[in-house]
Amino acid sequence: MAAIDPRLRADLRSDLGKLQELLTKAVSDAGAQGTLNKLQIHNAINECAVIAAKTAIIQVALESADTDGTGAKINVSRTLQRLSEDLLKEQDSEHVASARDALKDKRGDLVAQTDARGAHGFVEAHALRIMFTAAPFSLSGDVVGSMLRFFGVKDEAGDSVRIPEIMRSFCPMLDQAIFAALNAKLVEKYASVKTAFDALSKNGKISRHQLSELLAELPLDLKLQPNEVTDLVCLADADNSGAIEYQEFQIIFSTGEMLARARQENYKKMQAKAAVTATVRSDSIQASTQAALSSSLTTRNLSPEERVAEVLLGPRRSELAAALKEADSEGNGSIDPHTLQGAFNKLGLGLSADDLTALLTKVSILVSLRAFLCLYLCLYLCICVCVCLCTCLCKYIYTYVYVYIHTYLYVYIYKHIWIHVNIYVCMYIYICTYIYIYIYTYTYI
Repeated sequence: MAAIDPRLRADLRSDLGKLQELLTKAVSDAGAQGTLNKLQIHNAINECAVIAAKTAIIQVALESADTDGTGAKINVSRTLQRLSEDLLKEQDSEHVASARDALKDKRGDLVAQTDARGAHGFVEAHALRIMFTAAPFSLSGDVVGSMLRFFGVKDEAGDSVRIPEIMRSFCPMLDQAIFAALNAKLVEKYASVKTAFDALSKNGKISRHQLSELLAELPLDLKLQPNEVTDLVCLADADNSGAIEYQEFQIIFSTGEMLARARQENYKKMQAKAAVTATVRSDSIQASTQAALSSSLTTRNLSPEERVAEVLLGPRRSELAAALKEADSEGNGSIDPHTLQGAFNKLGLGLSADDLTALLTKVSILVSLRAFLCLYLCLYLCICVCVCLCTCLCKYIYTYVYVYIHTYLYVYIYKHIWIHVNIYVCMYIYICTYIYIYIYTYTYI
């Protein structure tokens, strides 16, 4: 059985331990080889109240451990392992959400603490654990563990987290305290937002560079990182025109409900743009990878058949299987030629539509030839069996008639012609003839 993850909460560990005992007993009672059906596992889960409420996680765990796809043989150890992993992920998500809520109004403390404990923009993982479990944050050890996993680090020497990443993750840019502080410092220096804008603007606009310099010059306790200053400039210049007008300037330097909503809208636009950029970059990387893979196959002047054969018979066979499985969206074991071409080209085979058509035609011919040969062999075997049966039947009839006639002749001769011949001589001749006929017939058949 899978070991229970010690990082889980006490109630989850308790329920998983209870479930493990129930499933172990059920396997032992059923005499099964580590598998149970879906109903048996559900009956055990229903006795564990905390886990029973996690229906989506249970469904995924059962599907991943279903060995035959029917629900009749579900691997118990794999089910427990998947439950443990997914419950830990859900727990980490809850802990990270609670940490965000606890830290959102403590940006100043977070900046001070990370600056004191960090070096060159990084804070070591063990220092983060000490910092977050102590005042003024006072987070639990489990929550801090989830935060470290969120950053992809372990609580070990040498592991560290970038300070801007901490700030961005747990003190987001839309925190109202940031903009209230910006407004206070700007008003302190220029008396009002409008006065500041007029002092900096030319023709009613200021440049992105001027706004960046203004943010850097303000004596803020927030200690904004360079990338955060860039984010604030982008938040103001949401239309990406390169020039900030007064209404845009107000978005980051003024307070109020209307401006808060405008900030939210601009932030959504920034996020959407970032997502599109990431997608384009990902597609570009994927295209470059495919081009490199295709080049590795095509630069050797391999034919389409040789390229496919190299993937089928080489170490990338599992990649092809995964691509075909992904292409079979309906799960019925068949895909259309266009989808098949896409699956092949994901592996860098560089097959055109004509290449695929020619390849499928050859495969179709080979399949048809194989079917013809199978049919021919079946007919040949049927004919051979029929000939053997007919031969055996004819030989049986011939032997029967032959023995009957000779027996009749011997009896007739014995009674009417060789009446004086010793009966033993006749019997000897009769037995020898019968044995000869029997041996001859058996040998022939």
